[in-house]
Amino acid sequence: HNEFVSYLKIITSAVSLGHDESLIVFIGEDDERQYLYPEEFNNGFFRFSVGIEDVEDIIEDLRQALEKSELL
Repeated sequence: HNEFVSYLKIITSAVSLGHDESLIVFIGEDDERQYLYPEEFNNGFFRFSVGIEDVEDIIEDLRQALEKSELL
């Protein structure tokens, strides 16, 4: 997950969400709040908050990061 986030150019890695820019945070399997989420999320997941950037720029940023990290 860190590799994927490191490739993002527009989207900012964050510790919390709630700003006018696009933010992403990884909730890991060791997060103390894991019990709040469905079992299929127990290995960790990304929370993504879309900001006010151009939608095509956000999509392209996600696409290129997924491609570079070989998740796409």
